[in-house]
Amino acid sequence: MSVHINGEPKEFLEPLSVSELLKKLNSSSLYVAIAVNQTVIPPSEFSTTQISDLDHIEILTPTPGG
Repeated sequence: MSVHINGEPKEFLEPLSVSELLKKLNSSSLYVAIAVNQTVIPPSEFSTTQISDLDHIEILTPTPGG
């Protein structure tokens, strides 16, 4: 399965949920916003939203500063 994450191509052997994707990327789901194909996914749907071949995923993390 081929996807783009933050503009970078990535390959995975099996389909994944958003939660599983975050685990594979060693990212915490507590402080991220996820968009799949320009649709924001609420954290309550991370475990039920499946990533499909050729999806474009944006993972946004807060950046402290002022």
